[in-house]
Amino acid sequence: MINPTLDEIAAHCKQAINMALNKDGETSYTLSFDVRATEKDLKFIFYSPSALLLNQELYNRLTSIISTNAYPYFTVFPQPSPLLVPWETDNIHKARAWAFPWKRGISKRLVINDVDSFLDLNAKDGNIWLMKNYCVNINSLTSVAIMGLSGSGKTILTKWLNSNAARMGKIITIDPKGSKDLVWWARDNNQEIIYPSQDVSKSDFLSKVNDKLSQVLQLVYQRQSEYLQSHANVNKKFLPVVVTIDELSALTTGANKRIVDSFFSLLQTITLLARESNVHLVLISQELDAKTIPTSVRSQCNLRILMGLVNSKSCQYLFPDYDVSSIVVPSGVATGIIQKINSNDVPAITPFLAPTVKGW
Repeated sequence: MINPTLDEIAAHCKQAINMALNKDGETSYTLSFDVRATEKDLKFIFYSPSALLLNQELYNRLTSIISTNAYPYFTVFPQPSPLLVPWETDNIHKARAWAFPWKRGISKRLVINDVDSFLDLNAKDGNIWLMKNYCVNINSLTSVAIMGLSGSGKTILTKWLNSNAARMGKIITIDPKGSKDLVWWARDNNQEIIYPSQDVSKSDFLSKVNDKLSQVLQLVYQRQSEYLQSHANVNKKFLPVVVTIDELSALTTGANKRIVDSFFSLLQTITLLARESNVHLVLISQELDAKTIPTSVRSQCNLRILMGLVNSKSCQYLFPDYDVSSIVVPSGVATGIIQKINSNDVPAITPFLAPTVKGW
């Protein structure tokens, strides 16, 4: 595949913008704007004042144009609002630009032939690899939210996350569906699994889950107490504890409201307090609306994955501030979009392809 230069990419995007945006004669040919490309972003340098209405709608439209025409050489990251940056020039009319952050290349799926060998080599220093050149660190996680319709690949992705985290700490899996993938994985790896038996009601099972979450919360308080005892303990590292809850809606639907409220309260407390204690939640559901998960819990999740269909409706819970129509979502199974939010990375929404593990 050819590898065009930054100037060639900028010229191609400028031509596409001229053809798609031609409004009232406002084009680069009339010096209404210019386009420049760097490794970090593409800049749309506009002449001001301008007949162009410089608003969110125009920014989103430009994002879509640039994203399509930069593919597959660059992946453009949509922004919640126009990213205005200064442009160094002596011309007051061109002293500002819109920036469209991107990265070189496109997302590529991990294909793992031998899971144990891969984890032996790569599950180190807290890193969990999700795609080629894309990983998250368990020490920077608060909680994880995974959403997608049935059959989109959520359970296998959860199994992959658990397999990585189990090399670093303890996994507690709560599976109201009794999925063979998660149940047998937990048994084979000597990890705790909680799933309903035939003679247990919804409310009884949720009460059992609440008992376990109460124990996890007590662990959070215990670890907090340890690192607050002295300055020597402030940077103490605890082994990760990951509580994975598959299909939240199946867990709460039909259960007693008082028990559901207690469950939500425990989730809220754990997500708010547990990060420094290295206790994390992985929350999976087909829907992550307010009936399934408290809004405060959802907002605390700093790794968000949407699998399957990606549109404005499916993104309203995990990515409410973003126009995702410009994202080039890969074709195939177990794909979607992903975002990690921490102090080290740009909180970019990226096309996602879940790892393929041979034999799973």
